[in-house]
Amino acid sequence: ENFIPISKNTTEKTFYDFLEAGRFDAEFFQPKFDQLEIELNKFDTILFKDLVTAPITSGSTPTAGDHNYYTNSEGGIPFVRAVDIIDGRISTDDFNYITPSVHNTTLKKTQLKQNDVLISIAGTVGRCGLFEYDFPANINQACAIIRFNEDIIKRDYFITFFNSFIGKLLIEKYSRQGVQTNLNLDEVSNLYIPIINMNLQEEIVSLIKLSNEKKLKSKELLEIAKQTIEIALEKNENIATTWLLEKNLNLI
Repeated sequence: ENFIPISKNTTEKTFYDFLEAGRFDAEFFQPKFDQLEIELNKFDTILFKDLVTAPITSGSTPTAGDHNYYTNSEGGIPFVRAVDIIDGRISTDDFNYITPSVHNTTLKKTQLKQNDVLISIAGTVGRCGLFEYDFPANINQACAIIRFNEDIIKRDYFITFFNSFIGKLLIEKYSRQGVQTNLNLDEVSNLYIPIINMNLQEEIVSLIKLSNEKKLKSKELLEIAKQTIEIALEKNENIATTWLLEKNLNLI
């Protein structure tokens, strides 16, 4: 609570510090990251590689327009990208699609399963979301699958942590800067998350579920409001009012 990273941008490290970290880039050793890890180390933590129940994998991204790879929504397999990870979930609004043959051969190891957690590892690194669907799908190289059971860490707690300011700061530390910010799979495997009381995790999960329900209801009400206006403009207000009453909704 009330964590404010220090703005100091110089530090002193020994050569051993560089060897131990396996990093020589200055960004990794910013004082704000040391400050962050002092706080996180007050908790028990678990590395991703000790949490997962399957190897952490990422997909592949072919050349745009490759007709042997891409197809349309009719018969195609949704191809999840980092931009599809929005607000802790996977948005279905703007999928690309790959051919079933590619899904079942080239990208067989990254076929998604319901309740997989995805994290972006290139570009906007650290976006985290839940694939909650039961239809076939796959991922490109900018996403990694973090597959685990919930004995120690609840999925919604995991996602909420890494979408929070603190989680994003932790991801920022381990990301490599360049033309495109990125994390390789070894670096993802060595990321960690603090373990908090399971009752508190479950409370977080219940709040997330309530939030998602309200977002969905809000979206439904907005669509009804739009349709009501269209009916009123195209026909008349009385018909629109009748239609609205049939929905048994009170829009304020």
